[in-house]
Amino acid sequence: MLFHDCTTLAFDTEHEDAETDAAGQQTDRLLAKGFSKDGRHHRSQVMLALMVTSEGLPIGHDLFPGNTWEGHTLKAAIAALEQRFRIAKVTLVADAALLGKDNQALLQAHDLPCILGYRMKSAPASVKAALLDETGYRPGAGHGAQNEAETGRCKVIEHDGSRIIVTWLPARARKDAHRRDKAIEKIQKKIRRSARPASFSSRGYSRFLSFPGDGKVTLEAARWDGLHAILVHGADDLPPTEAVARSHQLREIEACFRTNKHDLKIRPVHHWTPRRVRAHIAICYIAFCCLQHLRKRLDMLGHPMSPARIRKALNALQVSILRRKGTSKQYAMPSPLTTEARRILKCGGLTWNEAPFPMPSEQRRNTTAPGC
Repeated sequence: MLFHDCTTLAFDTEHEDAETDAAGQQTDRLLAKGFSKDGRHHRSQVMLALMVTSEGLPIGHDLFPGNTWEGHTLKAAIAALEQRFRIAKVTLVADAALLGKDNQALLQAHDLPCILGYRMKSAPASVKAALLDETGYRPGAGHGAQNEAETGRCKVIEHDGSRIIVTWLPARARKDAHRRDKAIEKIQKKIRRSARPASFSSRGYSRFLSFPGDGKVTLEAARWDGLHAILVHGADDLPPTEAVARSHQLREIEACFRTNKHDLKIRPVHHWTPRRVRAHIAICYIAFCCLQHLRKRLDMLGHPMSPARIRKALNALQVSILRRKGTSKQYAMPSPLTTEARRILKCGGLTWNEAPFPMPSEQRRNTTAPGC
């Protein structure tokens, strides 16, 4: 199982790269304005595509101009995957942003099974009717709920050679109803104060409203509360509940993006030229690879740690330098080694000298690391 997703990295500028350089040659126009997942639509940005395993181990990354549609990143990801690895059998998992006819045809041409998020409300009428039809559901939704009343139910719909697996969960239904009720309460207040209610169709409220054409506005029924669907193609041996469980592992790659943005501080990017921006992202990606492999090794030893715990343990490894008066000789006083720091160093085959020792001479200091 490989998981593919994208995120945007905004810059503190509204400047966009020119389409051509001074010589009139076409540029890659890396910095461009587009849909920002961070809500910074007025800023120039780049789009980062990442592919990881179900355990969060990185497989590869790529960088695209900020105005790239997320669905267009899949072709480059598959090309890089086939170039670097001999693929025996792999199933690609991604969200609904990659669900398009072109991408489906691309996956079929490369004979790659896939599990993609499915947009229920934009489905064909026949599929919509089957989704909302309460008959044909079976107990179990593949979410691993401990309470039997919360396990939900699922149904499989065959469509165009693929399976659409729709699930219903009580907890999700309650959450959807709560969010809808809060949104409708806000909408009703605005409608009562508005002289043009139909203008709300362009303000992000259209999913809750319908516009018959007579100038009135009616609230949409809560028919979709608790429903979620995925499209499975090619993975015929995968049971529905297992496919749903795999799709929920997509949260792993979302956690990887949080690690890059918050723990590894991939933002802000203090570079502007495409070459330097790509170099910055490559260095951050290497750091991310080191971190994820370290976390995997710690987990295999039975000592799972978060990035914050690893950073805190390593920051505690310090060496105080003392200078003796008269002789000007320097001595190193290493800090005590904590249990977590010892486990981290063991994963890298390193040891920590806790005993004080004389510092090497100036000629050797540049090639000798004190303490380690």
